[in-house]
Amino acid sequence: MNQMKKQPLNPMEISFKKLYNKNPERSLNKPHQPNEVIDLLEKIALDTEEYGEGFEKKLFISQLAEDTFFEEGLDIAIYNHMKYLPPMYHKHNFFEVIYVKKGHGYHTISGKEHMLQKGDFCIVGPNTEHALSCFNDESDILNILIRSSTFEKTFAGMLQEKDLLTDFFFHTLSKVQSIPFILFETGTDNTLASLIENLAKELTSYRRYQKRMANAILNLLFIHVLREHDNRVIFPFQTNNRSDKELIYMLRYIQNNYRTVTLKQLADFFNFSERQVQRMIKTATGMNFRQTILKLKIEDACNLLTHGSFTIDEVSETLGYSDVSNFRHAFKRELGCPPSEYRDHHSID
Repeated sequence: MNQMKKQPLNPMEISFKKLYNKNPERSLNKPHQPNEVIDLLEKIALDTEEYGEGFEKKLFISQLAEDTFFEEGLDIAIYNHMKYLPPMYHKHNFFEVIYVKKGHGYHTISGKEHMLQKGDFCIVGPNTEHALSCFNDESDILNILIRSSTFEKTFAGMLQEKDLLTDFFFHTLSKVQSIPFILFETGTDNTLASLIENLAKELTSYRRYQKRMANAILNLLFIHVLREHDNRVIFPFQTNNRSDKELIYMLRYIQNNYRTVTLKQLADFFNFSERQVQRMIKTATGMNFRQTILKLKIEDACNLLTHGSFTIDEVSETLGYSDVSNFRHAFKRELGCPPSEYRDHHSID
């Protein structure tokens, strides 16, 4: 894990490559528990000046902590993944983004191996056991590490946009026992590559406001990925079942039509039964169809009430309510006060 230096193979990678070639019977390119390869790795002289004090110990830790990998005062760290390093199963209490700048690698998670290719942007949730391997000279893979608190704050800001997909992605990653990673296939996205490069430069700049600038770039990075690539996302639970593959499109459809869409219309549009649609939405949002629609409508109502000169009747009509009393009742039930009172206390001049 060489800190953001680009070169064909560094001395340690050359050592690991030799180790791999001399021990074909050990299958060093396949995931191992750290204690299974410690006898071989201890034979390699580790350059602590190049990789930092205690680097050799990090290779044999299966549970990684934030303080081990983050510089004091920073919330983000970026490392080049070391080529030919035997992939070892490990967990960590922070979020990790695996980004393939060039070539390919293999990511083993939940017992399954996934090939990662150029442009793949894979977000791994905390406490997820996984292993990453890169056994070729040409590839360039980055490990972007993010403190859990910073990741959550970044997404919390986005959730104010009442975006169903962002909400789904965040809550999905927070429940690693069910969905341990999300993979965006970004291909040759030069804007994303540039943002990541700028983030890496900022982390080594040691200029004033370094932490704030790095976190701001991270925020831009996630906004860009979610805005440009939410239609190229892969989840570990996705199978050949059509319902799994249609989920993202269904969430986007609800987001765009929540003011008027009914459960029957949604089911007919995607050619599912209403029961299937309910199951899919519950899986994605933790709420049933009615609760999901109501959440979006209330959030929209709050925005209209505080940022415009709409009357209560106009807000109700805009949100698709045929009877303003139904809107008033729903709003008060959800927020504990009527729309007029909410506007008086939250209006933005």
